[in-house]
Amino acid sequence: MIHAAEPSSQDFKRYHGRALRSRLPSPVSAGTMGPNVYRLQWSAQLCAAAAMFASGLAALPSVSTLTGAPALLSTLFFAGLQVCAGMLFYFGARRRVVTWPSTAAVVLIMLCYTSLAPIWAPASEISPPWLSFLLVLAAGLTAMTWGAIASLAVIGWAVLCLGIYVLQMPLGYPLQSEIIQSGVDCLYAILLAIAVSLTLRAADHADTDYSTAIAHATALRRSRTQSDEQERLDRLIHDNVMAALLDASRAPGTVSKRTRELAMRALSVLEFEEKRATGTATTYVHTLMDDLLDALTPWRSRVRFNVLVPDIRPMGHTRAFMPSDTAQALIHAVTEAVSNSARHSGVATTFVTMDGGACPPTALNPFGFYLSFEVLDRGKGFQMRSMDSRRLGVRVSIIGNVENAGGRVDVVSAPHRGTRIQILWPSDAHPSD
Repeated sequence: MIHAAEPSSQDFKRYHGRALRSRLPSPVSAGTMGPNVYRLQWSAQLCAAAAMFASGLAALPSVSTLTGAPALLSTLFFAGLQVCAGMLFYFGARRRVVTWPSTAAVVLIMLCYTSLAPIWAPASEISPPWLSFLLVLAAGLTAMTWGAIASLAVIGWAVLCLGIYVLQMPLGYPLQSEIIQSGVDCLYAILLAIAVSLTLRAADHADTDYSTAIAHATALRRSRTQSDEQERLDRLIHDNVMAALLDASRAPGTVSKRTRELAMRALSVLEFEEKRATGTATTYVHTLMDDLLDALTPWRSRVRFNVLVPDIRPMGHTRAFMPSDTAQALIHAVTEAVSNSARHSGVATTFVTMDGGACPPTALNPFGFYLSFEVLDRGKGFQMRSMDSRRLGVRVSIIGNVENAGGRVDVVSAPHRGTRIQILWPSDAHPSD
């Protein structure tokens, strides 16, 4: 007998800017923020990289006409900026969120603004035309990583540097048009910072709504599971306890042998249910194959089932057993994998393999055996990293269930190359030893 375990609760996190900034030197995991915010972050990295490359190409003619310190400064600035753009493009193409390249780009742009008064003004050079566009870019990057207030601080620092620069320039220079253009650029930068903040907030709210919906769905599933569990318990009591009582009430004279057998069976059922309620119920591994076949009954016409090692313990040893909740989690994961194959693979056959054997004792399973399952089809396949975040069959029902039970799942799939899902329990087992 195997108890149907409740679905494990999953942690769907909202976006937190502090958590993002605390991971400044290293990539930020997708679990640190919601799926929409995470997608927005790496998409913004690609857009920023493209803008930096374009600004570098557009600035080449004006940089080539400079001389002295401004020429050296511009060359070093664009070299560092292109390195940041390359890193942003690399991580964005891999759909990974890393904050240090964008932060480094903002620092470079601010250093360039800081150098206007001490370097450009003594050389009597008009401020570089490409710097105004990069101010807008710096405002957007800062708002994306550090927030709207930090973005306004960046814009304020740029305005201060421009003011000091203008005060040190000779009065004969035509600075009026440049001042007007700088004001327009600052206005664009403020509008971009506001737009980025509002977009980020909208994505955050979308993730919150998604998390709430998932929580409600999980609670509803748990409620249905509890109802099904109560119905199953009522059925067990009716089929065993009531059968013994009815047989005893109808049999004349002393209690018959059949009544005693029914009573013993009812007591064993109640004892198992008590163990199951306290988490001490176990399932013999040699019955796991039959339980898995029963669970796969709705897909009997498409499943090809193989058992490589039906007996785990050598002859003469006690039979291997495992917690019933763990056995149910493994069966549920295999069943869900077959169900996904039936719905999405586009082929008529799914191959299921159950394997197992003895191995050195591990911390998760000191009894010294392992179990492995494989679900294989040669259908459409998919890319795990591009799978819709709303599809929870693989992430929750398979990977989440198995990992919560102490196992490991490897998903190997590619478009038009089929799908192979391998489940190993326990995760620290070494089958080759």
